[in-house]
Amino acid sequence: MDIFEEGAASLEGGLLSLEFTQAGRISKLWAYDPALPDEGEDFQFCLPTVTFGEETSDSYLPGTILIGARTGPDQPWIVSRNSEAQNTFNLEDAVTGEDQRIRFDYSFPFLDDIEASGTFYEELQPYPQIIWDVEIRNTGRQTLEIGEVGFPLAFNTLYDGFGWSDEQLEKLWASRVYVHKFIGGASSWLFAQRMTAQPPGLLVYPGDDTSWEFFASVPGSLTTPFQWEGIPVVYAHSRATIEREQWPEWMNGHTSLILEPGDKRTFQMRLTSIESDRVDGISQTLASVGRPVQRLLPGAVVPTGVGIGVEINRTPTRIVADRPVQVDTDIDEETGFLLVRSDQPGPVRLSIDTSAGTSYCHLFFTPPMEKLINVRADYIVKNQIIRAPESPLDHAIVMANVMDIKPVAEPEEYFESSGLEGSIADALFLAEKNSIYPDRKQIALLDDYIEKFLLVRVQNPATGAVASALDEIAAMGEQFGRPLGYPHVMNLYRAMYRIAGSYGETLHSPLVYLKRAYLTAMALFRFGWRHYVRTVGLLGYPRIYELLDELRAAGLLEEAAALELHVQAKAEELTEMRAPYAGESVMDTSGLEEVFAAAKFLADDAHLERTVKCAFAARSLAPSWWWYGSDKRHWDGADSAPLKALLDRAEACLGQTTIPNSLIFFGLMDRDYLAIPDAYMRMAFGGLLGPWALVGEEGQASMCFVPDLASKSPGANAFTGASGLGYAHYLGGMTSLVLPGRGEATATVGCHFEADNESYRVKPWDGVGRRIVLRQIGVSMSISFGICREFILARDKRTFIARIENPCDKDVMVEIALDGLWGSQVRIGEQTVKCEDGVARHTFLCPAQAITDVTGNVVA
Repeated sequence: MDIFEEGAASLEGGLLSLEFTQAGRISKLWAYDPALPDEGEDFQFCLPTVTFGEETSDSYLPGTILIGARTGPDQPWIVSRNSEAQNTFNLEDAVTGEDQRIRFDYSFPFLDDIEASGTFYEELQPYPQIIWDVEIRNTGRQTLEIGEVGFPLAFNTLYDGFGWSDEQLEKLWASRVYVHKFIGGASSWLFAQRMTAQPPGLLVYPGDDTSWEFFASVPGSLTTPFQWEGIPVVYAHSRATIEREQWPEWMNGHTSLILEPGDKRTFQMRLTSIESDRVDGISQTLASVGRPVQRLLPGAVVPTGVGIGVEINRTPTRIVADRPVQVDTDIDEETGFLLVRSDQPGPVRLSIDTSAGTSYCHLFFTPPMEKLINVRADYIVKNQIIRAPESPLDHAIVMANVMDIKPVAEPEEYFESSGLEGSIADALFLAEKNSIYPDRKQIALLDDYIEKFLLVRVQNPATGAVASALDEIAAMGEQFGRPLGYPHVMNLYRAMYRIAGSYGETLHSPLVYLKRAYLTAMALFRFGWRHYVRTVGLLGYPRIYELLDELRAAGLLEEAAALELHVQAKAEELTEMRAPYAGESVMDTSGLEEVFAAAKFLADDAHLERTVKCAFAARSLAPSWWWYGSDKRHWDGADSAPLKALLDRAEACLGQTTIPNSLIFFGLMDRDYLAIPDAYMRMAFGGLLGPWALVGEEGQASMCFVPDLASKSPGANAFTGASGLGYAHYLGGMTSLVLPGRGEATATVGCHFEADNESYRVKPWDGVGRRIVLRQIGVSMSISFGICREFILARDKRTFIARIENPCDKDVMVEIALDGLWGSQVRIGEQTVKCEDGVARHTFLCPAQAITDVTGNVVA
């Protein structure tokens, strides 16, 4: 602490350095790399001055306290914040360097009977951290009800002022942070994560006898023209906040505190520097300092019949769920493990009491995945198709308002990019669904969509150019120089190609759809980037590498060669940049998927590592179903969303990029086998399943979930938006995955797994059932059609049984491919096949609506 300099005080700790304003707020907060505190990089986390409305961000810097009080239940709440502070300290302690402390006596306008002080000091053991004790005392003669104790935390999430050059984007990613939150009582935390995932990161959490029950952003910070996340406020008490703002109850309930005359209460906030990237540094740090921690696997969202594991670092003394669920416990003197199951869909809040207080985690159980996928398709057919010959949208699949159960057919929605993107998104989902669960009526509707809407108004059938909007007079496609829609149209044709090649009943042969996919891909390079930044990625674009394989397999070698030239050039262009991670805006993570695929295609390990770090920096392991594994996403004016759907910049969880960027983890498997990052695995598993919580039991789908009650559109959004893009990625990329743990332990997603002395058994529950990977033994199985209900593999990897169901109404030829069997020749059924590059392939007839047992054994 600098005690001789006039004006603001400062506190220098082992990992943090704080500079204070004369009002007692933290104006500069420098953190040091915890691995190299003396020589590593430091980083300043506090937000610079930003003016919004009649306020400035300086009023919400760390060190600010919001207090709301009243003298009786019939009296109004009086709310104030610390406006001035007197800095007091012990000169002798400061000079000797012992127990260095900074104390502020705060004044709160309009709350004359409240006396408050704050003391900052450092504790070095068991981990260096700065502690801020806030004492509130009732100095009056009347009983006070304290209904609001809030702590604003304005960190540097201001993304404005950067250009699209590599230098500017690299500067942005290196200098700004994401703010991840978990509001779970005693186990709460807030983490300011650098966008590059490089250390240091700043962890803020409640200390002794303190918990957080609620958060909300400063309302005015969500309606600014700036690109940023707004300013969050965490609350120890929030009854006054809810009643004053007339907000509905939040997840954890809301409390107040009674202070009799002379009573006092101390609240404690703690701050420290950590690293949290490949490992869950948040949980490790909190556990090391004695705070309660809950860790989930496979995620916070699973279907009924599947359990959620909850690891607790302290012994729970009481466990309460807010609705009936089955909770199996394994508790010892130091830790606890819960396995939570439910046979009814819906959210569940667990209250877990330990010696450190009450903590919460928020889970969600969906209907079975197969049911959810099919009811979503049924909802689209019933509620999202325009059947009006006089309308320019006739035969179109359109977005829906799921609250009103009405299609979004207002013309102005399709004069902007959001309308067509949402339309193509749900058409793509419906096509991917029918490649797994064919329905001839739905397939006919897809052909109608393509022939009578897409090729009539959106895509030029001669050039393949894809419009991003309809003009206001003739409702014909325009604005072809925005590339975001091209990959989705390309993938729509690819899905139709697979349907035509397996189930059939399509208007055209498989080759017609494949050539249309090729035409669309080539048009992307010819037209798509005319008015758009080339050096950012596109959601859905990585499937172009699969299109190359499909063209070659179909004998279209010249087309494959022509397309590959463009693909190669685009991959090289992206990977030449150090920070090509923005999507349509810097607050959009949709570009990460393509950058990862390009780096993998070119075997650029350095770029691959940077991209993965940036992808997972944008999500957290907060054990709440709306945050766990969700990509960061905020509306910023350029985002594709219905015009009336997102009204401010509040965090929009579980958006359409969450599932695609989770699939990056599967692409990591081949390159990171010996060191699978635990944090990445958990975030990927959570992100694959989380968005399905937004699909209702009737099939209605919300484009995002806004947990911030300060937003003008809180909760599940009323519109479907482009949510279909995420669900389509799930259907096209989901794999039942078994990963190794310590000893015989395993981690799984998408399946039940059992192992005994004789065999391994996998039963997929992911609703797709097309791909199974047992990474710990190097075996994988995939099928071209149908659903694998069970896969049994002998321990010696020489014998297997695959139970394949054909869910449709006609017999279909199916190819099964097995990689990693222990031999070069395999007898499958009545046929002996040779393994090529280690893969055994066999084609068989799968009867309609029946299960076929495919058996095989290695013969050489």
